[in-house]
Amino acid sequence: MELVSRWGGRIVGWGALAVVAVFVAAKIADRDGSDLPLALLTLWPWVGFGAAVAGALAALLGARRLAAALTVAALTCAAVLVPRAVGSTAPPQGDDRLVVMTLNMRFGKADVAQVARLVEEHDVDVLVGQEVTPGTLTNAEGTNLDQLLPHREGRVPTLEEHMTTGAYAAVVWSREPMTLAEPVEGMPRYSPRVIARTDLGPVVVADVHTTSPLGGREMQWRADLDAVARGCRWSDPRIEPGPTATVAAGDLNGSVDHPSLRAALTRCGLTDAADAVGHGLDATYAGSPANPIAVARTSYVLTDLAVVDTRTARVGGTEHRAVIATLARR
Repeated sequence: MELVSRWGGRIVGWGALAVVAVFVAAKIADRDGSDLPLALLTLWPWVGFGAAVAGALAALLGARRLAAALTVAALTCAAVLVPRAVGSTAPPQGDDRLVVMTLNMRFGKADVAQVARLVEEHDVDVLVGQEVTPGTLTNAEGTNLDQLLPHREGRVPTLEEHMTTGAYAAVVWSREPMTLAEPVEGMPRYSPRVIARTDLGPVVVADVHTTSPLGGREMQWRADLDAVARGCRWSDPRIEPGPTATVAAGDLNGSVDHPSLRAALTRCGLTDAADAVGHGLDATYAGSPANPIAVARTSYVLTDLAVVDTRTARVGGTEHRAVIATLARR
């Protein structure tokens, strides 16, 4: 019986090593051209954890070579992931703060009452929402969301349009008045851009939501990422005085392990808020509203402001986590 258990453990261990090898190969190839590498790269942060657990099991069973191989694999994964937990942000200047929250509301099914509670609890100044429907706004009437953030911009479809076509919208809510600017160009969905009044001065806020790359739509996804990168560099001559801060927030349908997304962030020229404060491993997508564990990071707050803190929060009705970023002057 002991022999069977030992061989069974080794088979599991070598199988785990083979799986890890596939993920490592995908990471080394660093391509996201189809569904399989996209999925493999999305789950990359979990590979090191799996390799470490399998290595510990192999060590307990006396399979030293297997344990050593899995340990090397786990350390290799850690070398890639640890920098995301370190952070490197410019120190904030002054005491004024801007709190931005972004959430994909899953076709209007997110619990708006819970959203309102998060806005109140974290003193959110700007809420950037994706997949907002007429039902979202109707449900908001039963909460204090419109009192907390009385200003709203975005093209919400009528109930008839939503019921007929499934259309949804991107909407920005704000504590202070906003000016609606030109939308982000090149996006298949309307992506509003606003100039928000804040304690930090006027801030350009873009609500971005890319196409999912899965199902053969990776070319459109890359085109959307290019549009986001271009949109981050937008400025409006109507804003006076001086330079203006920028925030681009939303669901980019990919992780920083995808080379296409990394390249877009580089071209964008803005800081990934979570990475800046060492929260780059905070996952925001769970795959299902019922899943208590988020498995990938797909929602982002990008900015040229100093980042004080970021956090995520689970919201009922959506598989996405809210991302809450506290920003300040550099």
